[in-house]
Amino acid sequence: MKSIFQLLSLVLILAACNKKSKSDLPTNLNLPKDFLTFYDQFHADTAYQVRHITFPLKGMPMHADSMTLLEDNFYYDKALWIPHKTMTLNDTFYSRQFLMLSDEMLSERIIQKDVNYGMERRFAKLHGEWNLIYYMAMNPLAKR
Repeated sequence: MKSIFQLLSLVLILAACNKKSKSDLPTNLNLPKDFLTFYDQFHADTAYQVRHITFPLKGMPMHADSMTLLEDNFYYDKALWIPHKTMTLNDTFYSRQFLMLSDEMLSERIIQKDVNYGMERRFAKLHGEWNLIYYMAMNPLAKR
């Protein structure tokens, strides 16, 4: 039963993705303007995306087991990276949250509302440019 739920969650997230070049982010998020420009470019251009990821990228694989969680040493490799596309979310099932961690670092969460299950990405401004510095694929999320 758990496998069916996980598969359904993955299908819903993938179905929410599309290839639009502009994000559907609300304009009232109070995010830095240069981040919004970066965010659109990051999802529209895969070469740009790869150049703006700090590899090896620290993170967590989808459906991480307890050993992976305890070891906390998972990294995504550049050669195996699957590009992220713009996500248009169905507000009934998902929510998107941004949290400014500092002037030059923020966290984005996409959460499946009914089960607090989702993904998290962290972005930081390094050498004057935004970069993806952390990616946790679909997993249970701790409350903020």
